[in-house]
Amino acid sequence: MKKALALILAVVMCIGMASVAFAIDVDYDIHHFTILGSNGQFIDVDAGGNIAYVAGDTFYVIPYATAEGNSNIEITSAEVTQGSTTVYTPAFFFDDEGNNPTNVWMVQMKTQDIAAVKDYDMVLHVEGKDADGDNFSGDLTLVVKDTGVIDENDINKGRIDGDFEVDTWTDDEGGYYKYVVSADAFKAIKSGETFKFPYNGYALNVGAGISNALNFRASIEKIDAIVERYGEDKVLGVIDFKDKNELPVEIGVEMECTEYSSTHVTNQAYVYRIEGDKLVLITDKAEYDAARDVVSFSTNKLGTLVISAEPLTDAPATTTESKDNPGTGANDVIGLAVAGAVVAMAAGFVALKK
Repeated sequence: MKKALALILAVVMCIGMASVAFAIDVDYDIHHFTILGSNGQFIDVDAGGNIAYVAGDTFYVIPYATAEGNSNIEITSAEVTQGSTTVYTPAFFFDDEGNNPTNVWMVQMKTQDIAAVKDYDMVLHVEGKDADGDNFSGDLTLVVKDTGVIDENDINKGRIDGDFEVDTWTDDEGGYYKYVVSADAFKAIKSGETFKFPYNGYALNVGAGISNALNFRASIEKIDAIVERYGEDKVLGVIDFKDKNELPVEIGVEMECTEYSSTHVTNQAYVYRIEGDKLVLITDKAEYDAARDVVSFSTNKLGTLVISAEPLTDAPATTTESKDNPGTGANDVIGLAVAGAVVAMAAGFVALKK
């Protein structure tokens, strides 16, 4: 799949035709859907059939009137009738002759609940019409899930190996990280033990006391609005955990922060959590290692975290570690900018790969 498709889709989606909200009198059923994944690969499925799809991915749905998949129809309405996945953009007509597919109507979608720890069904209802004016309607069911699950066996293996490091990477299906940690895995951690869960750019150190499954998926891109507001000499990193749940115990977080490490001259760092439109100080005692590579700290709640080399001026000099004085953050103007930046990062366009 050419990179040009990603660029063209981005433009077309911005000017895509809006879907009609009202229902139609159905003449025929939609028999077939083609799904174009973010990796550029095609998945064919009968209307009403099930296909597993990974949480967090952007994908494209193309409806066809016949099972042969050669009779694309104009989409007049597309909506999710079950599940938390959302129609990401209005339906649009893709007519670039240099790419495949071409001259088809499609819907871009993106899973909304990418912190799901259990599989769930999403149903997309599509209505449309063909060149003769005949009306069509059909449903597509997707099983939304995250990649892989860490279970009790992974914990036991880390214990037997002696390094107490969980193997979060698998070579299955081309290789991927396993972000969902099952409740059984957490229960297998004994009192006094601490297991490391390493991922790309960050790691979590977890002891006993967690009983529910969690999703450790996170984005570690910088949020431009935060860097612009506070300065490159202050913001060391931003990590956005998709699971926002409160934790019954504290866990350790290690994040690689090397981009602006030359501006940091002490071993101290500050960690803030974005809550609504405010910044809340988690700790002013985070540790920057001697190599200026990794910042370490503990927290009993994940969410979106901002790591800084010095106090951020809009945030109060208080910490959520003290229950008596939890502290709240920035003024409304800055808070709105921060909240908008988080939304922009979470909903950023995922370009199609080759």
